[in-house]
Amino acid sequence: MSIFKFNNQIVPYRNSEQTVLEALEESGFYIPSSCLSGRCNFCLLQLDNGEVNESSQYNLSEKMLKRSLFKSCVAKANNSIQCNDKYI
Repeated sequence: MSIFKFNNQIVPYRNSEQTVLEALEESGFYIPSSCLSGRCNFCLLQLDNGEVNESSQYNLSEKMLKRSLFKSCVAKANNSIQCNDKYI
């Protein structure tokens, strides 16, 4: 099991197939989400450090990419990551 940080709190990450959203929800965090397939962009988070899979940034605008936003419902952490929901 790996860990990552969300809003400076440690979140357990079961395995590489688990999405960031699933790990956050299992740890008691509420992240707005709807489609769970990367289409609606409700579950956007901001990546502070680390890398997520490319598909979690598919179809985002240049402005969103520059702000390091990603879709947590399809994001899988490649290594340790730090992210937050304070991008608004």
